[in-house]
Amino acid sequence: MHRPRWMEMAPLRRQSGTDRREGAGVALQDTSPVAVNPDPNPLEAIIPRAVLDHAVNTYFKYLFGLVPVVHRPTFISDFTARREELPGQEEWTALVFAIVGVSFSQVPWDFVTMSKSDLRDMVQKCYDRVKDFVFDDFAMPTTTRCVLLYLTAIMATRLGHRGIREMCLGANWGLIFKMRIHDESSYIGIGAIEAEIRRRIFWLAMGFDKSAHAVHGTAPHTTREHCATVGLPSAIDDEFLTDNGYTVLSAGANTSILSGFRYVSRLYGLFGHILDMRRLDQHHTPSGDTLKMRLLEVEELFEQMTNLMAGCPEELRLREHGHSVSSALDWAEQSYEDIRLLFEHPNSRTMVADSFLVQQANIYTTMHMTRLLTLR
Repeated sequence: MHRPRWMEMAPLRRQSGTDRREGAGVALQDTSPVAVNPDPNPLEAIIPRAVLDHAVNTYFKYLFGLVPVVHRPTFISDFTARREELPGQEEWTALVFAIVGVSFSQVPWDFVTMSKSDLRDMVQKCYDRVKDFVFDDFAMPTTTRCVLLYLTAIMATRLGHRGIREMCLGANWGLIFKMRIHDESSYIGIGAIEAEIRRRIFWLAMGFDKSAHAVHGTAPHTTREHCATVGLPSAIDDEFLTDNGYTVLSAGANTSILSGFRYVSRLYGLFGHILDMRRLDQHHTPSGDTLKMRLLEVEELFEQMTNLMAGCPEELRLREHGHSVSSALDWAEQSYEDIRLLFEHPNSRTMVADSFLVQQANIYTTMHMTRLLTLR
């Protein structure tokens, strides 16, 4: 099977049998005659295979629709084949550790069958190994490295390492600009999977950037002009995506698990526009007719945010008491109770296995954050 370009890994400095750090990945086998056994699986040396399987299943069940940083069929195929046991797969190994760490750090406690202390230790182990990899020197930037920096920032946030989070976010934008991921024209000539993963990591980084500004007051790394040419991520499942493009979907095909991610990306794009206007107005305060025009612009953007979910796919609408929610305001008002139950009593509802409910929670919280800051 042709391997998409986004999965190509940058070569790293090889290690000898005596020059080896914990968690550094697959080292070269000693060339002396006495060295006859290869190194163990670098993932299973740290985490039992059953726990790895559970973490990966959790990611695709609950988090993939929110953080779609991989091409699902390719990742599952490589994970099942134990790709990490092949030589030179340090970046792949770090990617799996990152998926495991983010999965266990993001889902509610009741979703995982281990104690909180053991769970935190597991996340810390994954975080340490991914951090060691991304902070090591490298020869060639890759989209996967951007993914790793993004996932490391998530784990750092959950573990309380704010300095590392800021370093990862800044370094990630540096790679995004260097690889021209923010410029859609640079996607010409690359495979369809690589192009889609680039769009996803761009919009994920954009969302993290705006969220960090909203929650922590950090200065945004990007302006509206940086995302002017990047298309929104596709709302088509990865099973229909090959390196040659998307296959033709039949009429009445199911709603993609990625549809919610597209809505959230659109929401962050609108929010970024608001932040840009505020930044400009802080330097040159509008007055008179200019102020009136600005207020009209803000009102229009606010209306777009409010009505974003009007006409959304049925799977992204809450169903309560036998009727479906139709208006955007009703959707927002009736979301709260279901989302609260999801996190406080995750096993109390049959809908808990529906990853669309998790997407509803993400859209709900993002919408209210952006609307609140827009009103300010």
